[in-house]
Amino acid sequence: MDDIRQHLAFLCYDLRTFSANKDAERRLNKSLHTHFLGPPYLTETQAELVRACPLSELRRRSYPSGGAPSERVSGTPIGRPDEAEGNKSLNVFLDERVASLVAARKSKGESDFVLCTSHDLAPLLQEACGLSKQHFETRAFKDAYKRWTKEVRKDGKNAR
Repeated sequence: MDDIRQHLAFLCYDLRTFSANKDAERRLNKSLHTHFLGPPYLTETQAELVRACPLSELRRRSYPSGGAPSERVSGTPIGRPDEAEGNKSLNVFLDERVASLVAARKSKGESDFVLCTSHDLAPLLQEACGLSKQHFETRAFKDAYKRWTKEVRKDGKNAR
């Protein structure tokens, strides 16, 4: 699950930065999947698994030292979402939250509302995965992201 979480973090980062990152924009534009949950971020098998995965499992991480998580998202320790929310699948969580955003915007008279990937979807996916904003600033994340983008570019060239 840690590998899947890492790839979801790459997706979150691309969603957050695509307007300034042409490679991220290209990767997102290639996706044919709802909420971008599929290639190049996840294999089809991983995508099926993660869409059905309860948030409590998605947020659980392996800690080498066996220690508890120290990061927090919305005041909830990572890996310990409230029970009702933690039992929801990622798909249900995202669908409900997106519907809620759309309803809120429509109630304000915004009939032409369009879901923004960087301001709407990215934070929802980030919350669902239990990823703090600081996660994307760590050297470990930046190094892993750089390696992954090179791998995706290489795979793209080999597919031609």
